[in-house]
Amino acid sequence: MVRQLIAWSLDNPLIVFLLALTLTAFGTFAFLNVNVEAYPDPAPAIVEVVAQYPGASAEEVERQVTIPLEVALAGMPGLQSTRTKSLFPCRWC
Repeated sequence: MVRQLIAWSLDNPLIVFLLALTLTAFGTFAFLNVNVEAYPDPAPAIVEVVAQYPGASAEEVERQVTIPLEVALAGMPGLQSTRTKSLFPCRWC
């Protein structure tokens, strides 16, 4: 089987050259475009939830949106901490 492959390769040098050129081009493209991180990111995963409640005060958003979200997310496995912030939307900021 290997003898036949070598014999075929010697009989068809142009096809072998084109295949080698194609593999080289594909390998170069993959080498330049594949995103590989040599060192993993040590920071924990952070999830940010943005909920908008137009026309409501910060206290109302806290009572009707933020606290129910905190309660719902409190039972997540692996959760280490929860931080919340309720703001009154600023139109000029």
